[in-house]
Amino acid sequence: MEYKSFGNKEKIRIGVMGVGRGTGETMVSLLFAGALNEMGVGVALVELAEPTSINSLIYDKLGLAKKFKNESFIDFYKLLKEGGRIRGLFNIKEGINWVTITPRDIEEGITLSQEDKLRLLSNAYGEIIVVDCNNDYSVLNEFDYVIGVLDPSPGVLMKNEGKYKRLWNLSVESGNVIWIVNRYNRGINALELGGFLGIKKFHKLPCLPPEAISLSEYSLKLPGNSKEINRITQTVIKEVIKEMGIRGKHNK
Repeated sequence: MEYKSFGNKEKIRIGVMGVGRGTGETMVSLLFAGALNEMGVGVALVELAEPTSINSLIYDKLGLAKKFKNESFIDFYKLLKEGGRIRGLFNIKEGINWVTITPRDIEEGITLSQEDKLRLLSNAYGEIIVVDCNNDYSVLNEFDYVIGVLDPSPGVLMKNEGKYKRLWNLSVESGNVIWIVNRYNRGINALELGGFLGIKKFHKLPCLPPEAISLSEYSLKLPGNSKEINRITQTVIKEVIKEMGIRGKHNK
């Protein structure tokens, strides 16, 4: 019955877009996918990635090779590159459909065309599609909601001013951008930061202890399954999900 709630409802697509690299958009994507899964919703986590620019893979981070040791893992990137059909295919483990790039895709330098990226987003199997965009702004207008992940450092923000303006303009035009300031700490003045950014509302995701992150990664678990990480992040993640109007109606 693990797959019961995956294909029965109209999809909601959530793009997690960092303002610059290294903002923590993969961590945020994993936190949301895990939280939505716990609500009983059929979730797909889609990883958009370019072989030449991605630093770490979800496939490696969560040990998907080990978890799918006795099952075939659908390589969506390879299928798309070869013109194959992907509708209805899935890699479901721990309640989540993993639509990720693989180490072999990196070795072979598989880069998706814009058409293939849109096919991936359109055909991912799940009720809610969480997309780790890896700073791919070419798909910015393809989502019902965009989670804009910000690093609070002024230097990082100024360096990525162009990307921020694109997200800010989308927030004004569509109202579907939800801001998260990642690595928020006591040294940040919320009013000053909001004034600097020109936004009135943003969610504050606190800094995570490096040891908690390392322990989660060594255990090959979703970060939200760590008691320490969950304690620190769950309130913010639930607030954002509530803001989107998503409810855990469906029982797995």
